[in-house]
Amino acid sequence: MRSMWPGVLPVCSRLQTSLAQILLSAALLGSLSLSAAASPSVWVFTTKQLPPLKRMELAHQVFVLDDIEKPLNALKFQYPGNDDKAQQHANAILNSQKGQALLAQIKRNARSVAIAWQFGITRLPAVLVDEQYVVYGEYNLHIAVDRVARYRHAR
Repeated sequence: MRSMWPGVLPVCSRLQTSLAQILLSAALLGSLSLSAAASPSVWVFTTKQLPPLKRMELAHQVFVLDDIEKPLNALKFQYPGNDDKAQQHANAILNSQKGQALLAQIKRNARSVAIAWQFGITRLPAVLVDEQYVVYGEYNLHIAVDRVARYRHAR
């Protein structure tokens, strides 16, 4: 859907398209609020590879969509020759401080990707305002929020 306002698009949300996705949403979003707030809710979707965004203090949530493969690969180990030793080694890795940090990183990355997918985010960086409007390619949150405000005012 094209907007007459450059860079402001209504969100094509994929929320509530099926019971399975609703359950996934509830599990992944946990304590995130999906209702509109009195002041604009600003969510940012980016990666570590992109240049830093400006005015990040305006963001309520930041979702970093980085590769899940890197932390998964860090959990790999050489097969020790039998299943019992492999299970002990895997448990030792997963229960270690490093293993727990890697599992937390995998969970964060997967959660960020799932939320981006649910809101139909197709390009990065993306600034989602009030879970209704997305601005792509803007690296200054103040400008993105202002574009949405002008778009809303013109409607």
